[in-house]
Amino acid sequence: MQEFRDSENYLGGLAIEFKGDMSRLKANPAEKLRACCDLLHKLENELQEQITEYIGTTTFVPRQIKAVFLDKTLKFSAHHASVNYYDNDFDQIVRAEEWFAFDGVFYGTSEERGLVKLLSRWWNDAQNIYETFYLIRNEQHFCICNFSNGDKFYPDYVLFLHKRNGETLTYQVFVEPKGKHLQEKDQWKEDFLKEIRAEADTQVIAENRKYRILGVGRFYNQEIENEFRDELDQTLQHGTQSQT
Repeated sequence: MQEFRDSENYLGGLAIEFKGDMSRLKANPAEKLRACCDLLHKLENELQEQITEYIGTTTFVPRQIKAVFLDKTLKFSAHHASVNYYDNDFDQIVRAEEWFAFDGVFYGTSEERGLVKLLSRWWNDAQNIYETFYLIRNEQHFCICNFSNGDKFYPDYVLFLHKRNGETLTYQVFVEPKGKHLQEKDQWKEDFLKEIRAEADTQVIAENRKYRILGVGRFYNQEIENEFRDELDQTLQHGTQSQT
């Protein structure tokens, strides 16, 4: 404690500058105490910002879908843009495709609708590789925690794919559509998805089936659909290579 108080490397290297009538300051020790307490409080806040209290585990624990995705009531304003937005192509997918886990009204953003339409086209080409494919929207049913500091992240969508060639291998893939105005602020989420693909111990054995947990390391945005689709294919190819 004495070293922390006196050493130039700690509190001993700090100084408080006062401005005004120094004679009044000498007669008011309470003011000196207040200034010291304010400085210590500022140091405390800065130190806490640099402390990592949590880290995210790289081990994923399997749970049944029905135990995670529970019924939930969502409330939307009648004046919200997505409530009054009509997209015929998207609505046809909602009504016709069994892989999209929505059978009613969907109040998603334009980026979310674009993602669903892109995956519909992707699935037409991927059916020779995968036997089953499901897309589920995560209405904050579950979160994943950043490996470095434990920050919570609720990926908007999760894909479940099962290979067609008889292998008992199922992919669970986290996907995040993101408008351009939010990409810079949420860049750490995209980086985290890349880390899941690169660093996580993604082989999980549950009920005699093998699962691989992956993250598509690029936000979906309508302006970069081709890049996102390439990233999705590369992510799934990486999962296959990791299995061998």
